[in-house]
Amino acid sequence: MKKSFILALALAILVPAVSLAREAPRTHKPRTVTGLVSADAKTFLDAKQSQWTVANPSVLTGYENQRVKVKYLVAADQKQMLILSVKPVQAQIQNTAFMTDSAFHR
Repeated sequence: MKKSFILALALAILVPAVSLAREAPRTHKPRTVTGLVSADAKTFLDAKQSQWTVANPSVLTGYENQRVKVKYLVAADQKQMLILSVKPVQAQIQNTAFMTDSAFHR
């Protein structure tokens, strides 16, 4: 009788604790991505052409219509990002060789 009471009491305490642990939000690590800042700095277009809403657009002021590398956290809404840091990305220069270049003449 005493054992069943203790067992019932232990279950009454553990079951709600386990369900609360499942509902607790997980902490996510910061992510890094390169993309394009919109003209109003409220949205961000990443390399996969996914559009994100920026939770703190004041961080992106001065980077409008530019390619940047941002470190961010995903907000509760899965398409919203909280930006932690911003770095401008230099434009990549592509070198192209043509058959008419002097390097191909011998």
